[in-house]
Amino acid sequence: MYERKYYIENFYCDQAGKLKVPYMMHFFNDIMERNANSYNAGATYHLAKNLAWVLVEYQLDIYEWPKQEGFAIVGTIPYSFKRMFGYRKYRIKDQNDHILVAGQGKFALINIETKTFVRPDKEMLKRFTDAKEDQVALKFQAWEVGEKTFIDSKKTFVSHDHIDINGHVNNAFFPAFAYQALPSQILKNQTITQVNVKYKKEAFLNEVLALNIFEVNQGYQIDIVRNDEILGNVLFKTKTL
Repeated sequence: MYERKYYIENFYCDQAGKLKVPYMMHFFNDIMERNANSYNAGATYHLAKNLAWVLVEYQLDIYEWPKQEGFAIVGTIPYSFKRMFGYRKYRIKDQNDHILVAGQGKFALINIETKTFVRPDKEMLKRFTDAKEDQVALKFQAWEVGEKTFIDSKKTFVSHDHIDINGHVNNAFFPAFAYQALPSQILKNQTITQVNVKYKKEAFLNEVLALNIFEVNQGYQIDIVRNDEILGNVLFKTKTL
């Protein structure tokens, strides 16, 4: 497991002193890129081939929220590759080696010019020396949300602050938009125990997105929508404080 220690500044946290969802996602993005660079297979390597790994799905279990003015030891490891997909494991520990967050991600390799899926070649796969040699996929839990009860719909505007080097909204902002859309009363009375994200389409600068909020079994689902087209789904499983 490739690890790095991050200090949790006060401004990374909410009113309860817990690490905010967007910053946790930024930690995961940062550790993933650092890990890829350690294999000489980071963004520069892929962009030279007109390739990029795009996030398809996250599933994160929150056992205990990292808190302000402490250190989070964030780790990742490439688990496996199968066809055009790559799988990663993630975790966050405290300084006493207690696991606070554990999860996994699924990525797809695409040609950034044609937007078509690409299988990683043998030379690329050899760089990720910690991944399994067998082509196996990590299993993701099915979303068992039950009945969906509509709560509200909010709007968000995509600004330059949300755009990354690939020219579209950085993947950390989809769960960030969803988190910001949750009614404050929910966050006051409940804590998030799982974050699931599915990415379907890209969002771009100056677009207006609808955030449709639903109460579901064990939590809340937010659909991120552009002109009636769902770009992604975020599921927050929660429990009462």
